[in-house]
Amino acid sequence: MLRHELNSKQQILPQLQSKQNLHKILHRRHFKLIKQYKTQSQSNRNSILQKKKNDGLFQQKEALVDIFAQVKDGNEQIFGFILKTFRKEKVQDCIGYLSDNGNQKQLEQQFLQKFNLALVEMEQKLYNFRNQMKQITDGLKKIKNHDFNKKDYSDEKIYQSIRQLITIMMIEFLLFLVHLTSIDNSLIKCGSNSLHLLVQMNVDLSQKNFENIKISNTSLVRANFVRCDLSGSEFDNVNISGINLNCAKLFHCKWQNIRVDQLHHLKGHLSQVKQLSFSPNGTNTSIRIWDIKRGKTLSLFYSSRITSVCFSPNSSNLATYGDYINIWDTKRGKILSKLNYNGQVICYSPNGTTLAFNYIKLIIIWDVERRQQKFELCGHDRYVQSVCFSPEGTTLASGGEDRMIYLWDVKTGKKKFKLRYGTILVSGSYSILMWNIKTRKNFFSLKGHGNYVKSLCFSPDRTTLASGGDEVFMCLWEVKTGQIKAQLYCNNSINSICYSPDGSKLSLNGVDSSILLYDSKAIENNTQLNYYCGVFIQFFPDSKTLMSYD
Repeated sequence: MLRHELNSKQQILPQLQSKQNLHKILHRRHFKLIKQYKTQSQSNRNSILQKKKNDGLFQQKEALVDIFAQVKDGNEQIFGFILKTFRKEKVQDCIGYLSDNGNQKQLEQQFLQKFNLALVEMEQKLYNFRNQMKQITDGLKKIKNHDFNKKDYSDEKIYQSIRQLITIMMIEFLLFLVHLTSIDNSLIKCGSNSLHLLVQMNVDLSQKNFENIKISNTSLVRANFVRCDLSGSEFDNVNISGINLNCAKLFHCKWQNIRVDQLHHLKGHLSQVKQLSFSPNGTNTSIRIWDIKRGKTLSLFYSSRITSVCFSPNSSNLATYGDYINIWDTKRGKILSKLNYNGQVICYSPNGTTLAFNYIKLIIIWDVERRQQKFELCGHDRYVQSVCFSPEGTTLASGGEDRMIYLWDVKTGKKKFKLRYGTILVSGSYSILMWNIKTRKNFFSLKGHGNYVKSLCFSPDRTTLASGGDEVFMCLWEVKTGQIKAQLYCNNSINSICYSPDGSKLSLNGVDSSILLYDSKAIENNTQLNYYCGVFIQFFPDSKTLMSYD
């Protein structure tokens, strides 16, 4: 028995000695890495400090260039991880949270769980993470007390003083500061200045998620927010002249004291102005034709009551609609044609040869060159409220008070098909409300989401409603009962949900540009058919093909 114990100890001792030796090696390597890093960091810092002294741009103890130099090792991955943690933990004091030792250890554990690394690699990863977190925390402390978080850096004098430093400012850190405004109110000023600098640097901000950011007292002139998500954002005293918001999401925004530079105040009308229309070349507008550059009237067309105006694509003609239709020669100010119709809507075809307008329940297609009627389109049961040509000019869409949308063949004047608006309306923010359009009453309130609902989609047979948003799951609801059928979990929050035309498939597009495709018949079993990367656009009519872009 004694001999057996001795043999066991003899087997264990070499293992312990081996582990102790490994620990000593790692310990020496750890301090060697620290020494190397300090040497490199000091060298980099000295070069940046020397540049600062040579430029003579800053007199403050902690110059802005120093702060940005301190966070140079930060990257999109680490900033994204911090922001995700802040939102999950509902943090309001960012610096206080990062300075807490307990929170630091918790962050380390959560970060390292994402990697499957060997012991030596894990030690290196942990060391780098700790160093990055210290840099970011120290940088935030200093930037909070810096003028960058107090003054308006969109002011021309201040901006000129830092213009040369923009090239060394880290874009990821500026974006990080912008996102922090949605979490910590004490950092709104530096986040606002950061967004201004990103605009000045011509950084591509399109298709980015800026939900719930808070921006104040700055200028975002000519900012490009195409396809951005600005839902829940708060803007106060912001200049948005020339801002591009095409296809941007602007749900639940709180924008006040918004500034748009006024070019001219156009005076001339003696009564109420009901409609304005820009010519395609941007030089003329309304029944009074104005020179926008000079702010003066070029032409004045006298007519009776006007309810609608529309330029031809080449700006040579102007159609006005009221008690009757007049087609004007914009250069000579003379009427080319006068049509005895009265209505509210009028539209030129893209090539300018055809005019479409409503006459009570009818739609008239007019040949501009021959000055004669081509077709009289009948289909609506009540007043027509809108007409619009397709870009190629071969199809006309019309909508009216009868809740019907018709598509017409412009060449033949025949109806292609009709679309019914429907009788059920769905709306939602945190909860989903289902309304009966006829009775205008809410008949279901669907409660299952704890955050914003960003996408809703009915199945083609109208029996199921899919919903998703700022959470990692999608809900399926029974339309008849308002009861939840299933919850489908995914890797990230959801941008959009869409059923295929035949209802057999359900696509889910995440904020991480992932596209998940599910079998809608086996959705309760979480049956995933495929995974793609990109931004989902739509299914093709055959339900076998989907369209996306990278």
